[in-house]
Amino acid sequence: MVWKLGDILQEKELRFALAPKSNTQARPTTPEIAIEVVDLRPRFGSRSTNLSAADSQALDELIISWQGKRWAEIQVVGHTDNVPVAPHNRQQFANNEILSKARAKVVADYIKGKIVVDQITIVGAGDRDPIAVNSTVDGRSQNRRVEVVLKGVEI
Repeated sequence: MVWKLGDILQEKELRFALAPKSNTQARPTTPEIAIEVVDLRPRFGSRSTNLSAADSQALDELIISWQGKRWAEIQVVGHTDNVPVAPHNRQQFANNEILSKARAKVVADYIKGKIVVDQITIVGAGDRDPIAVNSTVDGRSQNRRVEVVLKGVEI
């Protein structure tokens, strides 16, 4: 089954495990696979990739909860609102997709080295998957976010 990220953001953690059927002989089972999706709401200002002290502290608390597990992959997905990057600002970020990837990279770099992970990938989704309307200041603020998808094996 393929899950669209926006469809599973309401779930903090999804777990899948393989178990033998009751009428069959028990076989060695695979380790429990854990998938955790976290929707971070750093307070990114327009055209900003800076994490505030409060955002760093909140991320540190999440990182502590992720420790003690071996993560095979972490995917960090950056998002923006739908306001295009103004032409006079395009030297910094050519478009929203590049801005969203830069936001994802900031969070990925913050996570690196603090937990055991085999691979970290970053994705810039731009304004493709809004979670709120872009017609209000509050909605645009909610859409400037980062999602972290952790896939791994419980220890």
